[in-house]
Amino acid sequence: MKITKVDVFKTKAENAFIRAHAQIELDGELVVKNLTVRNGKNGLYVEMPQTSYKDKDGKMVYKDEVFPVSGELRKEIGRQVLEAYEK
Repeated sequence: MKITKVDVFKTKAENAFIRAHAQIELDGELVVKNLTVRNGKNGLYVEMPQTSYKDKDGKMVYKDEVFPVSGELRKEIGRQVLEAYEK
């Protein structure tokens, strides 16, 4: 699959943990929304759309709702979203 479009929506807070939200279009046929650009201890990274819930012990659990099967596509999504964020 090829990424055919990237839209990034920056947050207003400059030093926020969440820097932006993004959506990508794949092959001009599929849109994935709710990707997040986050500022972590090793710099900016892209997080895939997630859902969260509490498990039976009350601990928060986070699960990706959408994820690339190949590592190559995952890296390419991150690269292109961060590139669009920097523009």
